[in-house]
Amino acid sequence: MHLPTLLTLLPTLAHAGCYKGGITTWGPDQQRARDIASSICNAAFVSGTFASMQTKYHCGALDGPNKKVEFEVQWKGHGTLTLNDADCSLRLVNEINGCEFGGESTVYDWYFR
Repeated sequence: MHLPTLLTLLPTLAHAGCYKGGITTWGPDQQRARDIASSICNAAFVSGTFASMQTKYHCGALDGPNKKVEFEVQWKGHGTLTLNDADCSLRLVNEINGCEFGGESTVYDWYFR
């Protein structure tokens, strides 16, 4: 295999970043945010079958006045594809665990925020 051919076979498989600020860090709400992320990863909310560029959203209430968490999942690839519940939960919880203000990532054309 020639080098140019190899390079075309190595697309960006993952991109991630943490938000630098917000009203507050997760603090005691981190577990509640993880629980919400796990509970919404089903076809009724933010996993299941997606068309190309389709985005699914969910907003959940955290403890305390006017505190919420917003989740977004998008399929950026071509055609229709299904995101299973376990992968959805893993990726959203990674954004909570890995970033004190939350974050976003793209993994194999799936965008998680």
